[in-house]
Amino acid sequence: MTFTSARSRLLSASLCFLFILTFSSLAGATIQYTVLLDHPERHLFHVTMTIPDVTDEVIVRMPAWNALYQIRDFSSHVQQVEAFAGPKKVSIEKVDKQTWCIKGTGTIKITYATYWDEAGPFASQLNSEHAFINPAMILFYVPARREEEVILSVNFSSATWGAAGPLGDSLLVSGRNHEAGFKAPSYDALADGPIEVGKIDVFELSEVAPPVTVVIYGDNWRKKQVEEDLKRICQYQLKLMSGAPFERYTFLLHFGKGAGGGGMEHANSTAIGAYSDEYLPSVAAHEFFHLWNVKRIRPTSLDPVDYIKEQYTRALWFVEGETNTYGSYTLVRSGIWSKEQFYADLGEQITELEGRPANRWQSAEQSSLDAWLERYPLYNQPEYSVSYYTKGQVLGDLLDILIRDRTGNAKSLDDVLRLMNTNFAKQGKTYRRGPLPLSADPGVSRLGSANRGAPETGAWFLRGARAERSFRREHGRFRSPCGSDRLACRGRHPQLERRRGAPARGALAPGAKGGRSAEAASSPGRQRVFP
Repeated sequence: MTFTSARSRLLSASLCFLFILTFSSLAGATIQYTVLLDHPERHLFHVTMTIPDVTDEVIVRMPAWNALYQIRDFSSHVQQVEAFAGPKKVSIEKVDKQTWCIKGTGTIKITYATYWDEAGPFASQLNSEHAFINPAMILFYVPARREEEVILSVNFSSATWGAAGPLGDSLLVSGRNHEAGFKAPSYDALADGPIEVGKIDVFELSEVAPPVTVVIYGDNWRKKQVEEDLKRICQYQLKLMSGAPFERYTFLLHFGKGAGGGGMEHANSTAIGAYSDEYLPSVAAHEFFHLWNVKRIRPTSLDPVDYIKEQYTRALWFVEGETNTYGSYTLVRSGIWSKEQFYADLGEQITELEGRPANRWQSAEQSSLDAWLERYPLYNQPEYSVSYYTKGQVLGDLLDILIRDRTGNAKSLDDVLRLMNTNFAKQGKTYRRGPLPLSADPGVSRLGSANRGAPETGAWFLRGARAERSFRREHGRFRSPCGSDRLACRGRHPQLERRRGAPARGALAPGAKGGRSAEAASSPGRQRVFP
């Protein structure tokens, strides 16, 4: 294998024999998974699940959804399910489309294969070039034992492949055989830890603490540019939110023509697909902010995850829309975008929202509830829906302006997010719909109910923003990296339009000026004029 020096040190430490012994000794009474990547050109993950301490029978399930708010029935990819107690084959009955009942006592082993060959961060893929695993898409779970520790081993034989992921524990090499080990305190934690296997580049960002690891598969990227963009994003947001909620964070990046598109947040990582590094900053700024907003500042309606059916919430306008707001704020405040790019992007969001007749009747909360309808083409038409990403982002800007106006610019939406982080995330609490207990800060105490007046207050804000956009027309029309083909940018999932279609570096309109302004370089804690 070819490694950077940082990667060599990481893998050398992981190969420590004593650590391997410790890892193995923990496996005896733990639910274990082994995934074989033999014949990757067939696109079949071969899975063995070992369940100890079974009495009479055990129920296992495959999640119906993960990553996207869509029922995708991952069990439809599964074939050849068999079960064993020791060497003896035991009875297995399929109960419904995603549930199996196995009769037996002691240690039960279940074997099956699951077919995946879909590119991008919202799926899983196995081919002759690499493997990308979203664990919830390929691994059964025991509903009654979701909170138990689990261990996963991924076995492959390519001498040029490596393995990486936020839960990586070990890598053992014996001849052509490679075994990458991953450990998690629960199935939910394992499901939230994507894995990349292939010819990868691994390095750490400098001047960022705690450590942030970057794992890249593909081509059409420049290391210096990726490092600079991610470093600015991480440094700004970590300072904005007063520190890191992780011990180590991992960016899993896919670049190139077949990389898919968009990004998916995870507890201590993100998986991002992009054609080139030019598209990375807007997606990375959004996904890194999810460290706080949704992964830790979390609505009660999304916790715990219900893998078997739709999980409705009114909060996606805040979970995703406000994250869009802070993705854009991060880019302009860190100097990756100019002010002109920020306002051009905001103008695009406003134009998109105003251009959809459904904006007159579908609130941000209703759009959030209806996320599960996005798989249907009719629902995505302008007459039937608005995006909670877009409407939420515009509401975020509106809330920020409103708070600044009512407090004489002494407070802002920044303070709301920091308070929510203190009052909820750091205390292990979720928040509910309605006024939030933030009354210690005047001007930001009733955020929870602000969106219910969205159509009226939204119209007021849009008129003001439209005037701002008109004032800046002297810079010409803003050019998105997607050009006029917005549909191509969002791929097959409409809600990803904003993540994939945001302005890239160098996409300034004629006459606009780039560069890192004095305001962009200022401390995140300092109150500033919007944004």
